[in-house]
Amino acid sequence: MGKDLEDFHRERGKAKRFETYSMEVVTEEVMAIADDASQQPDVIVEEAEFMDAVTDAIAELPEREQLVMQLYYVEEFNLKEIGETLGVSESRVSQILSSVVKKLRGTLKLENAGTEAVKVRRAA
Repeated sequence: MGKDLEDFHRERGKAKRFETYSMEVVTEEVMAIADDASQQPDVIVEEAEFMDAVTDAIAELPEREQLVMQLYYVEEFNLKEIGETLGVSESRVSQILSSVVKKLRGTLKLENAGTEAVKVRRAA
């Protein structure tokens, strides 16, 4: 053919990048790459900005409310444990949490917070 073995392998390697595959053998993982919005740069930036805004809003809360948020979402205490720590009932802790979340939603101007894609999650 007039080509040496090294040229043949180099061209074969280039051609291999352009192989076609049947859609039947492509895995779900590969098909989901383009749809994975959480990995898009604009989504990553939006989430980071949102979390910064949440952190700033929490920092503006009274110390007791900050403590309740810290114990519940970061330390993962249950309502009973938080109540024992603060010397209040479980129902009072629930009221404080509800009040703080409502206050944060207002501060962050989230109108339909129940249907928002970004939710405050417990730290893993």
